[in-house]
Amino acid sequence: MRTVLDIRGEGKKDRAVPIFDSLANAIDEWVAIVGGEGYVLRSLGRNQEPADSMTATALYYLVRRRGAEIGKSDLAPHDLRRTYAQLGKGAGISITQISKLLGHASVETTMRYLNVELDLETTISDFVPF
Repeated sequence: MRTVLDIRGEGKKDRAVPIFDSLANAIDEWVAIVGGEGYVLRSLGRNQEPADSMTATALYYLVRRRGAEIGKSDLAPHDLRRTYAQLGKGAGISITQISKLLGHASVETTMRYLNVELDLETTISDFVPF
């Protein structure tokens, strides 16, 4: 089963993000702990109490620190979007679906994420009967 999250992301674009129900339940549990003001990513104040929404800079440094723990010291948040796209492509998800999930305005942006170039060896026109 899946839950679909409505997310407002970069550029104030609205995105629909399907996730497993188990992840949605874990997020609900976290929101119950930190408060339900709509922020999942929260900074911790001086007393380790949840504060306001985490800034982009704080998120960047969090990802860098966790990346270093797994031997990827140059990991950045945007790399996670690229990985998400590449995992989808590897699983056979269509580029148009990946593009929509990432909130890209055009498929060309998604193709750049995936380093997809036009393959002229086999094309659709090879299968058009005439």
